[in-house]
Amino acid sequence: MTGNKEWEESQLRTYTNWVNYNLGEEQQIKNLLTDLSESDILISLMEKLSGKKAYPHKKCMTKSRIVKLDNVGKAVNFMKEERLNTSVSAENIVDGNITYILGMVWTMILKYKINANQQKNVNAKEEVVENNALLEWVNSFGLNVSNFSSDWKDGVALVKLTEAVSGGQIKFEQFSGLDNTQMVIDCQKLAYEQFKIPILMDVKDLVCERPDPKSIMTYVSVYKERYEQLLVEKEQKEKEEQER
Repeated sequence: MTGNKEWEESQLRTYTNWVNYNLGEEQQIKNLLTDLSESDILISLMEKLSGKKAYPHKKCMTKSRIVKLDNVGKAVNFMKEERLNTSVSAENIVDGNITYILGMVWTMILKYKINANQQKNVNAKEEVVENNALLEWVNSFGLNVSNFSSDWKDGVALVKLTEAVSGGQIKFEQFSGLDNTQMVIDCQKLAYEQFKIPILMDVKDLVCERPDPKSIMTYVSVYKERYEQLLVEKEQKEKEEQER
């Protein structure tokens, strides 16, 4: 397969996991290209990402293209109100157009997660493959990565980031003797079980010659999100203990 094809397939898997992580257990999708046009999935995703409520919409499973276009159209209008600069149309989503759907989800990731604290619009057409703020955050833990592709291909950077985010409770040394693939699998499992860091990337998409930068940025963004949540939880726990 060509590099672009491999990256596209990596994004499909990673973005599907990211969507499910943000939707929550109540609503889950299996196929990114078909399920976003079902019921009110896309509107629910936008509501959870934006923290705002959309206009009334129909919550029902249907095979009717007209009903799907109506619901998805409301979601697209919601995106425009949120200044989510994507050229996707309701027809693109209902028809399962992979290029437009991947671009739409990537724009959501940039706006609501990676660039959440930056006051600027994000356009999916701008090929953003590196983000200085995210790189700086990773390297603030003593890692030395300069990109979101080749520097992650052996899985070592992910394990070291996990060690940092876990406060040393998961240690790099505990995976010594394992090959890179098994090291990542075991690390991902522990990160999820102990710190609820979702497993967004398949190990085959990470431990490979040319990992997809957008998939890795998406994965790292949830590490950052969980790290910040863990800090808040720790501060709250310490405050409660002081008040006893």
